[in-house]
Amino acid sequence: MLNFAEELAMIGYWQLNVANGSFIWSNNMYRIFGFEMGITMNFDLLLSHTHPADRELVMHKKQNAIDTKKFEKFTQRILHEDGEIRFSEIVGKVITDKEGNATKIIGSSRDITEEILAQQKILETNKNLEESTVKLTAQNKQLAEFNQITSHNLRAPVSNLNALLKLYNKTQSEGKKIEIFEKFEIVIERLTETLNALVETITIKKNGVEIIPKLDFEQVLLKTKQTLAATLIETKAKITYDFSKAKNVDYNPIYLESIFLNLISNAIKYRSPDRVPQIFITSKKDNNRTVLEFKDNGLGIDLKNHGNKLFGLNQVFHKHPESKGIGLFITKAQVLAMGGSITAESDVNIDDDDVFQYTILHTLQVHKSVNHIIPFTDGAEAMTFLKANINNDQELPDVIFLDINMPVMDGYGFMQQYESLIPNLAKKITVYILSSSVDLVDFDKTKKINQVTDYIVKPIRDNQLTRILAEL
Repeated sequence: MLNFAEELAMIGYWQLNVANGSFIWSNNMYRIFGFEMGITMNFDLLLSHTHPADRELVMHKKQNAIDTKKFEKFTQRILHEDGEIRFSEIVGKVITDKEGNATKIIGSSRDITEEILAQQKILETNKNLEESTVKLTAQNKQLAEFNQITSHNLRAPVSNLNALLKLYNKTQSEGKKIEIFEKFEIVIERLTETLNALVETITIKKNGVEIIPKLDFEQVLLKTKQTLAATLIETKAKITYDFSKAKNVDYNPIYLESIFLNLISNAIKYRSPDRVPQIFITSKKDNNRTVLEFKDNGLGIDLKNHGNKLFGLNQVFHKHPESKGIGLFITKAQVLAMGGSITAESDVNIDDDDVFQYTILHTLQVHKSVNHIIPFTDGAEAMTFLKANINNDQELPDVIFLDINMPVMDGYGFMQQYESLIPNLAKKITVYILSSSVDLVDFDKTKKINQVTDYIVKPIRDNQLTRILAEL
């Protein structure tokens, strides 16, 4: 009855003689380990039916039990002669003599193969479920992203078609109507390209992100300007670019066109009502990476309060009827998908420069030595003026008061271009940095620019201005 009970419970009992390594086994121990019933057992014979990867474990457990007088439960794999692998849970107890030396170890072995296989199946099923969950989550995310890209990227050309239609209906000039109609054809062509491209993304999502070598920035910008033709006409927005330092990039064409469209349309959408929108785009190489930079003279964003939300979904920072809070979210997702990164810098338009310009203009006008004053709202406008009058000493200024923080092109960008103009200028021009910044970094950076005479912190005082004009 005992042997029958052992077989039902799949348990065998054993006793190890520590001195000579011999075993006493119950009948079911032979069945569990796959040995012929009744043969004389010893530790070496036991090891012969132990999985090779578990032999060191079994020897360690035996020696540790003898040394510590405590037996630690463990699981070992059994290798039958026919190649079948079984799992056995081993428990035991150390018997000692009067001197405390280990003399015997008694214990049991329970066949837990079915339990282990069931656990493995559960783990495998859980793993498959987790993988399926991850895959479904990714597919749902891709589907949501595709829907967002579709609705967002189609909104611009459709809005432009509506705007062109309004312009067409308003104009009385037949020549103007022909010109607008030509714009219709271009926008419709771009709309068709966008639809085809979005359909193509379905295939790309299945096969991974497609990368096309040497996508030309100027061509992508041209497509964007054609898509936004009506908006550019209505707002008189000016786009200036310089791709000389990096003319192309290996990228996904749909993503790159979407990035250009989103950033440029955002710059126009959130333009300041006080000035014509200007957008300046540059490219460069930085440690084998291509860097694109978009600047504009729009309203700006308060990054101190909203910087952590800037690229979030459905985040809106200005009151605008077409604000959806999707464009920058999509742009960041596309940049990250290509292994890149995106950051933003911004100053909120609080009309400080308008007040300052009025003050300094009034101050300059009271000086009889000042004949002509030309204000500019950004460095790009001033640079355009200098280049246009490079040989005209009557139009060129005697002194430039240059701010550091300006839209489109800042003071440092202006000075970089100004340095290359100096040899060809019809007259010498004195340059002063005039800024509200008290950052030591700006002070040190300005000191390294040889063409800058001095750094003046706003507001400029009358005695400073008098001294500057006297030294000219």
